[in-house]
Amino acid sequence: MERHDGLHVAFNNAGTVGRPAPTAEPEDEVWSNVFAVNTTGIWLAMKYEIAHMRANGGGTIVNCSSNIGFHGRRPGMSAYAASKAAVSVLTRNAAREYIADGVRISGISPGATDTPLSFRSGEDRAARDERGDGGAAIAVGR
Repeated sequence: MERHDGLHVAFNNAGTVGRPAPTAEPEDEVWSNVFAVNTTGIWLAMKYEIAHMRANGGGTIVNCSSNIGFHGRRPGMSAYAASKAAVSVLTRNAAREYIADGVRISGISPGATDTPLSFRSGEDRAARDERGDGGAAIAVGR
């Protein structure tokens, strides 16, 4: 903040899938970790960003969620989907709360993207693509 005369823009992008499992099967610590990273991580970042921006004339925050948070539809991904839905609602609520203070908060919800998160542990590209919910879900092929 000293180097750039404050914090004017922030992009909050946190994500972990955990170990995919049907809704009733993840261990408590897996579920908790997914929410700690994906939702609480975004909230903690915003907590400090908003405080600074409000005190210094405003700014812009963009939170990254996921389109899976709007529709679910990916068996084994309940923790991830629910945590990303929470980020979307958190973003909308915070946007209304702080706009009058000059802090603009918005979000993006990209679809499947060819990143390490699209792979399961030890999986190669061919296995991911064969699974059908990884590579095949990446509409633009990258």
